[in-house]
Amino acid sequence: MIKTILIATSVAAIAAVGGSLIHPFGPPGIPGSNQTILREAQIDPETLAIVQRACQNCHSQQTEWPWYSHVAPVSWLLARDVQQARLHMNLSRWQDYSTDDRLRLLGEIGSAVRNRKMPVKRYLLLHPEARLTDIERQQIYLWTRTERSRLKNRQTQATPLHLTANSE
Repeated sequence: MIKTILIATSVAAIAAVGGSLIHPFGPPGIPGSNQTILREAQIDPETLAIVQRACQNCHSQQTEWPWYSHVAPVSWLLARDVQQARLHMNLSRWQDYSTDDRLRLLGEIGSAVRNRKMPVKRYLLLHPEARLTDIERQQIYLWTRTERSRLKNRQTQATPLHLTANSE
């Protein structure tokens, strides 16, 4: 009986260790680039610091992986969440988005932050530093509006007017 328990415990331990090495969404903790987030955006340093604190961990290549991100099955969930967040919006690749995509994303950022949909509550359970005050939410929202206006103006100025002269 004791031998059976020892064998079962050993098998469970081996399975747990082996399972920690398998990451269906890619291995967590792959070093991100040292690329600045929101490159080509005009954002003041104070608002950028808020975005870095509250958003970049999931929405950029600057993810800081906690120790438990290396232990399955938690590692699988975290890797999947970060992968999905980056697919939706990757602040490290901001310069690669078209102006139309940036306009859309800025609208989504402003709305999600203002309506308290971001950062998500389950993330805040383990990352209270990402919690946004009402003033910070308003600050991000105002930045998204300002940046949208800037991009729209730039887009309008870049669009040439096609005037044709009547040659009669």
